[in-house]
Amino acid sequence: MEDRNLFSISSVLAYCYTVIGANTVSDVNTLHTDLLKGYNKDIRPPIDQSTTLINASFSLVSIRDFDEVSGKFSVTGVFIGVWLDDRLSWNPIDYNMTFTTTIPQDKIWKPTVFLANVIDSLKSIGHDFVSIRLYYYGLAVWTPPEVIETSCQVDVTYFPYDQQTCKLQFVSYGSLATEVLLNSAMNEAITPYYTEHGTWDLEKTATSSYAFSSGSIFEVHITINRRPLFFLVNLIFPVIFLTLLNSFVFLLPAESGERISYAITVLLALAVFMTMVSNYLPKTSQTMARLCYFLIGDLVLSSVICILTIFQLRIFYKSDQKYPVPLFLRNIVTIFKCQKRILHVHPKISEGDADNHKMNQEMGKQCDSNNQDVTWRDIAKFFDVVSLFGSLLFQIVMLIVFFCVIS
Repeated sequence: MEDRNLFSISSVLAYCYTVIGANTVSDVNTLHTDLLKGYNKDIRPPIDQSTTLINASFSLVSIRDFDEVSGKFSVTGVFIGVWLDDRLSWNPIDYNMTFTTTIPQDKIWKPTVFLANVIDSLKSIGHDFVSIRLYYYGLAVWTPPEVIETSCQVDVTYFPYDQQTCKLQFVSYGSLATEVLLNSAMNEAITPYYTEHGTWDLEKTATSSYAFSSGSIFEVHITINRRPLFFLVNLIFPVIFLTLLNSFVFLLPAESGERISYAITVLLALAVFMTMVSNYLPKTSQTMARLCYFLIGDLVLSSVICILTIFQLRIFYKSDQKYPVPLFLRNIVTIFKCQKRILHVHPKISEGDADNHKMNQEMGKQCDSNNQDVTWRDIAKFFDVVSLFGSLLFQIVMLIVFFCVIS
């Protein structure tokens, strides 16, 4: 709250100074000469050498990239450090109402801040072109812009509905916590200038700070949600359609000779989609995407359908004279045919009316006579019906479970 009041006072005074427009280049030049005269940038403020408190905050400008495979998280932002250096205070009246000025960062003291979880080589925050804003009462505001690339622990369990939380760790290097202390000035990052990303939606941000034996850390936590529409349209929906298409192999006539090639083609297409999914996921076994289990289930089901198709073709072309149909198979097919005929041709027989008792007996005799006429082709057709509805039911259950889990 105190820092906010200081910023408000500074803004008002700077505005008043701008309106009045009293100072000149000579006044500012004299001010810089007096401030830097005898100033040692290697010695930290304050004069009594107590703890230098750096009120830190972070302004998030944009999310540049997030590579789930390598765990590389890249953002554009501005680190904001505010501290008091009483050696750099002056009386505005002595310099023709000069309330504020800027000095290059390499001419005065500034904290040495590193990014701890950088993905490549360590480097300090701040470029040579960055200047520090000074206010007459000794307040220094350092705002170095940075393109930050950090490593991030990726959790793709619910891909493509996953949520990732990455953190930026700014460390005060070379100073003890009793000397230079990074303090979080806000509870979250500053986002008024944030630009939306096409793949990731910014959910929330949080900042924190803590000290340890050899320094202090200022952390920025960034939580992002994946926008799933691209992956739904280009990855998940095609897999679902292929899976459903796989079951309709049992509707192809066995005489066409295309059943095996149809089933193998769908199986290979699913294998290709598994390869595509693996390109979007990290090569780790710590967390497996639920989508991978779904694809494995589809692949197993497709393999089972191929096996069932081969088995059905062997049944279809089996010789009735050489290999008679077993009695239990004849009974199963006969019951299925009779129940189907009763329900569709004589729907009232199942109701047990007395007037239909005679018709029911005649239907039973007809079913018994049909029992002797069951061939291997009838068994194959019955097998097709059971396989078709069984595989469709399994796929629907698997889809419902998958979407319930990931969403």
